[in-house]
Amino acid sequence: MISIVDRERRELEKQLSEEENCPETCFIEQAINLLSERHTILAEKVAPSQAENEQPELNVEKFATEMKPVCL
Repeated sequence: MISIVDRERRELEKQLSEEENCPETCFIEQAINLLSERHTILAEKVAPSQAENEQPELNVEKFATEMKPVCL
């Protein structure tokens, strides 16, 4: 997830540098700021989950009951 946010940020920064004098730059800057916030939130969520993955035992039953179905 973080890599997706990073890629989006790079694309927006590239667009911002190409369109410096356009009136839409304020929207691009706002999108970059929102991505920064999203990156921070994701990084905070990933760090604890990585610590859980380092534990020697994994409770598969608990994990399976906590999973939510994904609707496409």
